[in-house]
Amino acid sequence: MEFILSFIVIAVLVFYLFGILGRALLGYWIRKKQQEFAQNGGPFFQWRSGGNPRNNENRPEGDIIVEQTQVHPRKVKGGVGDYVDFEEVKENAE
Repeated sequence: MEFILSFIVIAVLVFYLFGILGRALLGYWIRKKQQEFAQNGGPFFQWRSGGNPRNNENRPEGDIIVEQTQVHPRKVKGGVGDYVDFEEVKENAE
């Protein structure tokens, strides 16, 4: 009986200490990330302040730039199957 009672008390203390330690470490990590974003001016802060994180050079207003993305190769080969166009036909029930 003494073993079970001491086990329960120790388990409760361990969980309590893990909760306190976890909360402290999570708070430290969040503060560290906030400072990192504030110093580097992460992309979220740049967009909110009106800056464009991709282009830091000055351009005249109204200048349009088109950026194309990479074309990814097809995963399915072209000769896999045929496209079948069909129409639904209603038959008269007799």
